[in-house]
Amino acid sequence: MVEVKKFWFHKLPGKLKGDVVIVDACAASANMCILLSKRPQCLIVVNERNLEKAENIYKSAILVGESERLPSHRFVASNNLDDMRKVKVRDKKVLWMSINGSRVVEKVVEMKNKKEGEAVAGSFSNMQAISSYFSRKRGRVNIVMAGDRGVEVEEDKICGEIIERMILGLSFDWEQAREKIKKFVKRYYGVWRRNLKFLVDYPNEFDVVPKFFINKSGFIEVK
Repeated sequence: MVEVKKFWFHKLPGKLKGDVVIVDACAASANMCILLSKRPQCLIVVNERNLEKAENIYKSAILVGESERLPSHRFVASNNLDDMRKVKVRDKKVLWMSINGSRVVEKVVEMKNKKEGEAVAGSFSNMQAISSYFSRKRGRVNIVMAGDRGVEVEEDKICGEIIERMILGLSFDWEQAREKIKKFVKRYYGVWRRNLKFLVDYPNEFDVVPKFFINKSGFIEVK
């Protein structure tokens, strides 16, 4: 039997036992699905501190995402959902970072004992794939909602709740949830209005479960 626990990233316990679903619905977890669907050669999570090392190892890799330190022209595509849908990454090495999402991924992967479960990305675009994957397993599933640098945002809360209900085989009202998300995103993000359709109009678009793991070079890779 599966047991589901939900946590906000800024309220995580000291340890995470079992599998982990990272939910950063507006960007990180959705973008993992988008990028993997384009079949890159590899997809690596990086930050400002290890970027130079990553670029030395992954020659000719392209950098996508965002940073508070690096200028926007360093990135081939921003972390916006519409930009990620346009960028051409097929058969390319891809380095990805973000202001909030990659930090959440790094912390969760660091906390989790790899022998006790997997760390994956969950979003509205792959919630059916995620729930199907974990509903067949036994043990504990931790849903970690990223939030926005300590702020508990509506889209992550709703996404985490829906994934929980789907794993447990419970019903939910998608249209009601969709309207709540739209109202919150328009009010809270502003610039994200152009990305809203990609957030709520394509539920379960991707039949993929993006898995995070530390590769042989010591980087977090997504497959």
